[in-house]
Amino acid sequence: MNYPLVSVIIPCYNHADFVQETIRSVIEQNYKNIELIIIDDGSKDNSVEKIKKMIPECKLRFSRFEFRNRKNKGLCATLNEALDWSRGKYFSAIAS
Repeated sequence: MNYPLVSVIIPCYNHADFVQETIRSVIEQNYKNIELIIIDDGSKDNSVEKIKKMIPECKLRFSRFEFRNRKNKGLCATLNEALDWSRGKYFSAIAS
């Protein structure tokens, strides 16, 4: 059976205490055809390190996985970038 690709976007800014739990919640979804796009919006805490620890598991779990780390541009710009990169039929943003 073909299931449509679902794009899940996690924008992150200084959420080191929560980002791994957020990623884990997406990993544990029953639906299989998910692409995960995480954009760190210039965090000044250790969010990037926490995300990087989960990359191997994300690459195994998701149909497509993207992680971007760049200077701070704000939430609107981050979500617009994610929309441009996403390939899914459906789109869902989840706060980190």
